[in-house]
Parts: sequence; C-alpha cells; structure tokens
Amino acid sequence: MDKRKKIKEKLVELESLMGGFSLQMLLQRVLYEIGRQDLAVPQNPLDLDLNALNDREFEQFVTDLADIVSSIMGEEFGKEIKKIWNG
Repeated sequence: MDKRKKIKEKLVELESLMGGFSLQMLLQRVLYEIGRQDLAVPQNPLDLDLNALNDREFEQFVTDLADIVSSIMGEEFGKEIKKIWNG
C-alpha cells in the first residue's frame, strides 16, 4: 500500500481521537515546519492533498507529524506513524 494512503488512514484515526479542528491546527503546524505555508489545510483536514508534497517534503511531513503526535497522543502513536515511513 502507498505510504501516502497509509498516512491518510492515520489522519482519519487521529481525527477521530482529537477532533477535526485540532487535526487541522496540527497539520498547519507540520506544514509550517516543512516550509509549505503556501499549502492550506482545508476545513476538513482529511482533504489535505498529500500529493502536493514532493518526496523529500513528504518524508519531513511524516517525521514532523510523528514527533508532534508523540508529544500529544503518546510515544506509541508516533512510533506507528514512523513505522509507516520506514516500511
């Protein structure tokens, strides 16, 4: 399965745990961290187009997402996200 699709599935799980607005804020933070402030997070954060990120940006997106999620949801959840990237 495509890594982007797996990350999208994790975002669905995150939204159910933390809510849409919190996920939207989290994704805005991650995009800011990777220098993609030009990419707006839609009102429904699950509609974020991960294909707009090149491979390097997507790798950094996953890493930053995992780090931030670890501090909010616990280290185990962050490890699950990193596991998707590492295959």
